[in-house]
Order: sequence, then structure tokens, then C-alpha cells
Amino acid sequence: RLRRIGLPAPLNRVVGTIRQAVRAANGMGYPVVVKPEAGTNAQGVTAGIEDESGVAAAFEVARAQGRRVIVEEHIEGHDYRMFVVGGRLVATARRDPAHVVGDGRATIRQLIERTNADPRRGAKFLNALSTIELDEAMLGLLGKSRLDGDSVPAAGTHVALRRTANLSTGGTAVDVSDEVHPDNLWMAETVAAMSGLDIIGIDFLSPDIARPFSAVRCGINEINIRPGLRPHFGPPGHQPDAIEIMLDEVMP
Repeated sequence: RLRRIGLPAPLNRVVGTIRQAVRAANGMGYPVVVKPEAGTNAQGVTAGIEDESGVAAAFEVARAQGRRVIVEEHIEGHDYRMFVVGGRLVATARRDPAHVVGDGRATIRQLIERTNADPRRGAKFLNALSTIELDEAMLGLLGKSRLDGDSVPAAGTHVALRRTANLSTGGTAVDVSDEVHPDNLWMAETVAAMSGLDIIGIDFLSPDIARPFSAVRCGINEINIRPGLRPHFGPPGHQPDAIEIMLDEVMP
């Protein structure tokens, strides 16, 4: 529906078997994303898949979260959460995937421990930010760069620990509400009107929220009917007023 009215959305196919998933990926071209048709917190999502074997493995991961699986074209760019209340875009946050920055001395494992020492980090949903967990998925991503938990990144080296930018997997959020291009604001509010919902969170992938959607390769990745509030509520640099606006909408 979004593409039919001129709004950006990645190509995708709903599939039920590995063979269908591979056929869909080959048809739309690599890289692709494989994910469950429904889910939360990036569970079962694999991004940046480059070949058929990767699609097959990712299908099994996604299938563990539900019967139906989506194969979708991969769009590079920042992950923005656009928070719409009462038909009005009230806040936009750029969500950055979990990462560490090397100092030339500490291992990746030690850098993660330092990052987790931030008092804002803790159990999922109970703190402003979530603890970063060194798990198999993270080790797999590190392995693609020939790294592991005991590698020592050079000073200033940015090491990505996740492909997805969810706060629940250790990501961070920065308020960028003042940077949103008017066309992108219109886009978000149009999507909200189409949904018929009073409160939604729109996940928008774009190289720059300050550039109009028509001028860059971008896409509306998801529409969340129960959007998390942590990207818009927390330490300085966020948009706490968005929460007050939401409460006024629900309980005037």
C-alpha cells in the first residue's frame, strides 16, 4: 500500500519454506533481510545477508519465532524511530546499533564490560539502555571481520556489535526531532493517518533524516502499534516532552 501511493518501502515477500525464501532473495537481489512476519525487539531478524546459504540459515532463525517469514531487500542507512501521536509527529530518534570504540589496549570483551558499567544500562525495559550481551549472534558478526571477544581494536576503531539498532539489544538513541525534513514529516503523518491508530512508531531507514525521502534510497521498515518509549525518554539529548504529549492524548 505504501508504494502504491508513492511512499518508500522495501520490496518484500512472505514465504513459508527455505526454497521460497531463496527464490525471493534471488529475485530481488542481495543483500536481503530475513525476519519473522510478526515479532518484537529484533528477535529472529538477520540483516545484510549476501548469499543463498545465509538465507537458508536465517530462515530457520526467523521460523523459530513464527510460521511465516519475510524476505526483504536490505536498505543501508540510519535507523530512525518516528513517534506519531494523534496524527502529529512529536519526536524522532536516531537509533544506533550496539558498538564499542577501541583504545588500542582493551579487548572487545573488556570494552563491552566498560560500556555496561554505564549506570543507565541494565535489564531490558527496566533501564534507559540495555546491557550488551556477547552472544553467538554477536560473535558471528565479529567473525565476519576476523574478530572475536579477545581481539584488541586499534585506538579510535569503531566496532559494530549488532546489525540491528534496537535498544533492547544494546543500541543507543539520540533525538533528531529538529532535523526532520518537512517531506519526511508529511510521510510519517500520512502513514499514521493510513493506519487509523492514535499512537504509532514508524521505523524509517535513511542515510539522512534531513533529506527528503524522494531524494535518497530509503524505506519505511516497520510500523509499530505498540512502540517502545525509551528512544524518546531519558537523559539529555532525548525528547521527554513526547511522553507527556502521548499521555495527554490518552488521558486528556
